[in-house]
Amino acid sequence: MYLHFGKPSLIRERLPGIIENIARHGFKEVVFFHDECYSTFVSYAPAYGIKVPFRPVHFFEYLYNKLKEHEDEIKPLNIKVHTSATVHLGLLQRKNISLTKSSA
Repeated sequence: MYLHFGKPSLIRERLPGIIENIARHGFKEVVFFHDECYSTFVSYAPAYGIKVPFRPVHFFEYLYNKLKEHEDEIKPLNIKVHTSATVHLGLLQRKNISLTKSSA
C-alpha cells in the first residue's frame, strides 16, 4: 500500500475504506501477490485494530495449495531451481510447508 512511500499514517486513514470496498464483493479469501499488500492485511490491519472480514492469502500459499490439489497430474522435471525469494520461503516455513518431497 503506502509503506513504500514511508507514509503509514495514510494506511491507517485509508485501509478501512479499502477493506470495505473489497469486502463488499463477498470474497471469503483474497490472494495477494505483493508482499507489502499481503502483510498490510495480515499484520498491519490487526495491529491497529482494523478488522479484515476475509482471509488474506499470499500468492505462494495459493499456488502451493493449487499444486497440491493437482499433485497427481504433475510430472517431475528433475531440474534444480534457484530463488532469492527468502521472504516467500519464510512464509512457507511459518506455515510448515516444505517444497521438497518427503522421503518417508
